[in-house]
Amino acid sequence: MSNKFEDHKERKAEPDEAWRRKKVEFVEKETSKMLETRQLLREWIRRSIDEYGNIPLNIRERVDNVGRDLGITVDEVVEEVMEEKVFEKRGSVNHEKLAVLLLQKAQRLRETNGGIMTLAEIQLALSKRGNLLGKIESQDIRKSIEILVERNLIPGFRKLSTGLTIVCFFPIEISPDQNTVLAIAGEKGWTTLEEVMIRTHWSRERADITLKALEDSGLSRLDPSYAAGKKWYFPGLSGQ
Repeated sequence: MSNKFEDHKERKAEPDEAWRRKKVEFVEKETSKMLETRQLLREWIRRSIDEYGNIPLNIRERVDNVGRDLGITVDEVVEEVMEEKVFEKRGSVNHEKLAVLLLQKAQRLRETNGGIMTLAEIQLALSKRGNLLGKIESQDIRKSIEILVERNLIPGFRKLSTGLTIVCFFPIEISPDQNTVLAIAGEKGWTTLEEVMIRTHWSRERADITLKALEDSGLSRLDPSYAAGKKWYFPGLSGQ
């Protein structure tokens, strides 16, 4: 009886194993196709950038829609190409091209950080893909930012009361109260309603209004998972 039962189990296991193998093979084929398509799309974007300087606006949205499923965006490839052109043949930094790259990155990150970043956060953004990791000094970033300021392309540097320097890439009206909160948040990249009240001696209403105004302007993000009160992250200040 037991032998019959074992034989039945073995016969049942055989088609199950064959099905699993087919499933693995299918997934491998589909993954290979996706990677190949991703590479072809990346190469097409690069060729278009070389020919036109960028992707024509009338087809950019369609390219991004296709790329979204493949984990690739036009901006990502544009920045990749721009990163390759930052260095001269002798290895020195081309500050004009670095300035254009900084503006491109700031535009892409604006929804995340509201258009402000510390120098350390900028350096971190430049190092994300590894192409510029350890190759760009803070003085290079400063020179490129100064180029953008001289050409009236960005507002530029702003020093907070704590001494922390931030870079404003877009015109932002910051009130004295908001400046105070930015100085507090700049110490660690986040702050809470309670911390602002304790350190400024403001009323709960004043602190809450100021923090919400910074959130509305895109400079901070409310942390919904924080259970001990209200906590805001400041993405542009987190790398300092």
